[in-house]
Amino acid sequence: TDSPFDFNNSGGNLLAWSNTTNEISSAMNWTSKDFDFGQPNVRKKVYKGYITYKGDASTKIYYKADQGASWTQATITGESTDSLPASTNFTRKEFKFGTGGNNVYSFAIRLYDNGYMKNFIVNDLTLVYRTKSVK
Repeated sequence: TDSPFDFNNSGGNLLAWSNTTNEISSAMNWTSKDFDFGQPNVRKKVYKGYITYKGDASTKIYYKADQGASWTQATITGESTDSLPASTNFTRKEFKFGTGGNNVYSFAIRLYDNGYMKNFIVNDLTLVYRTKSVK
């Protein structure tokens, strides 16, 4: 007989979700996809970004334009170390790219922390941009 958990006799496994936090002793490295904002052949200017997060880490934000070879560290508004400060509540921070966000076709974001982390949660990440006119 077919049960709701039989997966048509395919041998699938039913797994339970665990909402507990595990400690990570190695570097945290999250990389976004390369965003072209739905228009891959149109130049854009990426002005800034916003991140809403909470956690006990000093994470840094990097960016890469047009699938370039290297990552550049973004400037976090109001933070002298350009890293996200620890926060027990969801906190919104603005980050900027200088001239690195001008005349780009695609854009990627990287969150990196090489220290010990126990909790780091990103609620959302927003990029503010506009398309540029054809010359």
